[in-house]
Amino acid sequence: MYFCLYKIHTYLGNLDQAQAAAEAGLNEAASQAGWPPDWQAWTRPETVPDGAARFALYTLKALAFIHLRQDRPGEARRKLDALKHLDPAGLVGWPVVAALADGCCDTP
Repeated sequence: MYFCLYKIHTYLGNLDQAQAAAEAGLNEAASQAGWPPDWQAWTRPETVPDGAARFALYTLKALAFIHLRQDRPGEARRKLDALKHLDPAGLVGWPVVAALADGCCDTP
């Protein structure tokens, strides 16, 4: 449900609603994965994440994208930096969002 909500709101440009849905989904996924509610306290999984853990990482990526759309590159970069550590192989697709951030945020 959260996935659909934040996707639809993002595409419609309802970015505050997208952020709220993604944050709610992130909290639920973290809880189901047995992770702390604060993504900044997460540690790199010992195995390839699946299920709720994968969804938590995917939703963190979505929040980074939403922050880019909100013209909040610093917030996006913090999440992308965490994902670089948590998912070094880029399995949830965060390198695509990082490339967007590099393209949109490094220009004067």
